[in-house]
Amino acid sequence: MAMTIEVIQTENKPCDSMDLAINSGGRRLALGERFLKDGYSAIYWHVNPLIAKSQYIRMLADFYAALKKGGYKAIDGKGFPPGIDIGWITLEREVRQHLMPLEDLTAWERSIVGYQHYHMIASMRVNTPYADFAMERFDGNPWDARNGTLGVMSHQPLGLPLARLVADSACVPVKAAEIRPKLDDIFTF
Repeated sequence: MAMTIEVIQTENKPCDSMDLAINSGGRRLALGERFLKDGYSAIYWHVNPLIAKSQYIRMLADFYAALKKGGYKAIDGKGFPPGIDIGWITLEREVRQHLMPLEDLTAWERSIVGYQHYHMIASMRVNTPYADFAMERFDGNPWDARNGTLGVMSHQPLGLPLARLVADSACVPVKAAEIRPKLDDIFTF
């Protein structure tokens, strides 16, 4: 399947950043953004609607474990402090924040899926020394696989762990070996 990276022209965009799209077989797989001055990139994609929310949390926990074991450089002092930031929606449609320590990701079934407002989670951002990643939904409703996205932001190439995460979760079918060279292009500084 032909895979391409397209630079998207965006009005009022700072000159030190660019928007990118990864297309696979004529379908939009993911959107990315590269911040040249600050030396980091981000990628976001819609997820497969047939996979349960709890399985996406497991995928993010596995992704974090792969980064910890993979010899990636821990970069402290850039971005947000390590931890898990959960945004959940109240019955009054207000967004409330709940912070958890990063270690709770390794016990995700108890700490996150067991969280009292689990079904009302609209976003979950995980800030680590290697990368920040998130489950997000931007329309004010709880996250679900029909309308949710996953995203990763980092100052370094994340290689195979990121390629596997995208391949396992994206709504557009893709193999990790196919997407990895494109991700390496986006996350090389």
